[in-house]
This record gives sequence, structure tokens and C-alpha cells, in this order.
Amino acid sequence: GEGVKSTFKRGWHELPKFRVIACNWGLPPVGNRKWQDGKTSKQKFRDIKAECWWLMREAFRNSHEHLLFLEGLEGGVEHDLDDCLLIEPSPDLQRQLLTVRWQTTKNGNRIEVESKESLKRRGVKSPDYADALAYSFHRPTTVDYGSQVIIGQPRTAERMF
Repeated sequence: GEGVKSTFKRGWHELPKFRVIACNWGLPPVGNRKWQDGKTSKQKFRDIKAECWWLMREAFRNSHEHLLFLEGLEGGVEHDLDDCLLIEPSPDLQRQLLTVRWQTTKNGNRIEVESKESLKRRGVKSPDYADALAYSFHRPTTVDYGSQVIIGQPRTAERMF
């Protein structure tokens, strides 16, 4: 949150070709994405955050399977490269990706990602890099109004904070 706030204070959102997409990833997933188990994202995940983290998880799995495929090893599966994820090595990001836990909700029917409060109780700092990577998997609802594309809930910079 603070990084986004400082970006707005610097006025970067007013630069040409810089588009701000507001996302409250505590909201339930939207859209009609179907998963291998037949569930929609709304049925499978507690919120957008869990869906994005799971999409990221799937991309890492696809990447691993594709590498095994390229090397002719057992467990290899060919995947479309658009479904894979290749990132530059980063010890901080790797640590954060391995630290955050997931679980099912109390009624056991949907997946949720560990909250910042839970991480804090375990003595773990906010996983900013991992969250940023997960955010990149968010595909908000898009509506075209002629020359202007509105994505998600329209908000002004002032309403975001």
C-alpha cells in the first residue's frame, strides 16, 4: 500500500501510457474461469488474492514440467510458453514465495492465502515482492467505452487512500 501511495504522490499515474488498475484483492473472484476440478474461481477461492497466488503457482508448475519435457525427463509436459513463468533469480522473492502458506477456509470449501496478520504473528515480514508478482496474474473485467478502456471499478487517486 505505501509504495502505491508514494507513486501517486509523485504523479506517475498521470504519465502517458501509464495505466492504474485498482484492485481490492480481498473481494471474491469474478469471471467464469473454470478449473480442472470443474469449479469456477468464485467456488474455488476465498478472494482475488488466493486466485492470483494459485495462478502464479500453476505457472511455476507449468514451467517446471516444461523444463522436464525439454530435457526429456520423467514428468515432463509440454506447455504453451504463455502458461509458463520465467523470472530472474532473486533471493528475497524466492524466500517470500516459500514463506507464504495457503489453507482452506474454515468451512473447508475454498482456498485462502495466509493473511499479513498471520505472517506477522509468525515473525515474517510482508511478502511485497511475492505479492507484486501475484498481482501480475490479475486480469480485471474490462469494458470498452469507445476510445477509453475502463478496467474494474473506476476510482480516482484520491478515493484509493
